[in-house]
Amino acid sequence: MALRGDANDHWSPLQGSEQAVALEVLRRGPIARVDLARRLGLSSGSLTRLTKPLIENGLLVEGAAQPIPLGRPTLPLDVKVRSALFIGVKLVADAAYLVVTDLRANILDQGFLGLSRRDPEAVAAALAEQIECLRSRHEGIAAVGVSLGARVRNHEFVIEGRYLGWGEVPFAAMLNKRCHLPVALDNDVQALTQSELWFGVGRGLERFAVVTLGAGIGCGVVVGGELLPLPAGDITHVIVDPDARETCSRGHRGCAEALLLAERVLQRAREAVGDPALSFDEMLARALEIPAVVERAAYDTGVLIAHVANLLAPEKVVLLGEGVGFAALFEQAMRRGANALRGEFLPETHIEIPPFEFYEWARGAAVVAVQGHVLGAWSNSGGPAR
Repeated sequence: MALRGDANDHWSPLQGSEQAVALEVLRRGPIARVDLARRLGLSSGSLTRLTKPLIENGLLVEGAAQPIPLGRPTLPLDVKVRSALFIGVKLVADAAYLVVTDLRANILDQGFLGLSRRDPEAVAAALAEQIECLRSRHEGIAAVGVSLGARVRNHEFVIEGRYLGWGEVPFAAMLNKRCHLPVALDNDVQALTQSELWFGVGRGLERFAVVTLGAGIGCGVVVGGELLPLPAGDITHVIVDPDARETCSRGHRGCAEALLLAERVLQRAREAVGDPALSFDEMLARALEIPAVVERAAYDTGVLIAHVANLLAPEKVVLLGEGVGFAALFEQAMRRGANALRGEFLPETHIEIPPFEFYEWARGAAVVAVQGHVLGAWSNSGGPAR
């Protein structure tokens, strides 16, 4: 991982067992010492030796005593979640969504910025102004994370961003130059998956997938508790219904892009009700009038999930994004689709659809900034490598 900027924080020198302890408390705290020792495979003596300096320098704090049966009360360990704050930015074609979070990516504030221009320098300048506005309301901003629907290299360069029309853009450096904060870039689905891995429903799981529906189709894959880098999880053109008449931008018949992009589902709904101005939310409100459109989309979502599950055999598939409303409305249809293509020897896939607002994308970007901050792998050039 790379993150442009400078950092001076008591997380930075941590490494080895000390870092493992601090990260475990961050991701799972407040946590009892006995549970922490068990999770890390440490003796109580080793844990005491490792945690003592972390408590003394203020990185870890002891919570209120918790009674336990037949023993002395235990003091759970936690971090000061507001010891550092982070800004997360989700860039789309014509706007930016921003959040301020604490160390655990709890959203404290949010903002919106319309973008009249798409060239990188103009976007960086406009973002820097908005970031400065958020900094004026919140002390202790430590880093900025930016996510977008693009391929990203070293968390510094946008290699290909079709929504903004960017290619080989050193956007982290551009923004760092203006806001004077560490800046990390990431693909939006990768960042959202990191958010679920560190602080969401994927916490503690060894193998799971995040599937996103909205303006695009995405998939993040976690194996062995680690996020696999792109291009792992590219399911945009997986064939969902080979008999479908719809084709995608590449001419594929019945692929995920052709059938499940939010705009494609909405267009079919508009044709079904004869209302070219129908919005996505209105479509969901009138879903029972057009089950041939909306229920079919839910079923096809289940088929897409089955393709992911058959390859990965995940403990859980998390369905996220602004376009998942039809799957939540017709959940049984979605599960029928998932079971229709389920592998012969696989158990039924555990599918979870958490509540989702568009600012969750920005929260994912903030998690990328949190990771760069706490992992402390800062290079002399201004970016850490993970």
